[in-house]
Amino acid sequence: MNAAREHLEQAIEINPEYAEAYYELGLLEKGEGNAEGAWEHFQKAVSLNSNYAEAQCELLSHSRPKVNTKRQEAITLMLLKSIRTMPTLILIMLFFWSI
Repeated sequence: MNAAREHLEQAIEINPEYAEAYYELGLLEKGEGNAEGAWEHFQKAVSLNSNYAEAQCELLSHSRPKVNTKRQEAITLMLLKSIRTMPTLILIMLFFWSI
């Protein structure tokens, strides 16, 4: 996985707004059991692309690390903004909250 991580980090150096690379790094972190690192990468991916449904789903389904209230509010506002632009995301969120 180190090679994959290196390639993704190089991609981000070339294009710091490459949301997919942050998402993939989040998946690597998640696979390694680093919840905080995964959360940060998924959040960065969504901040770069507010319509990135896969990253949004990871944020919703991911075991959430302890966060402060301001961070929770920012994430909630970001997701609500996305819901307005992507109504199908509501169904995805409801599915993850129901399991």
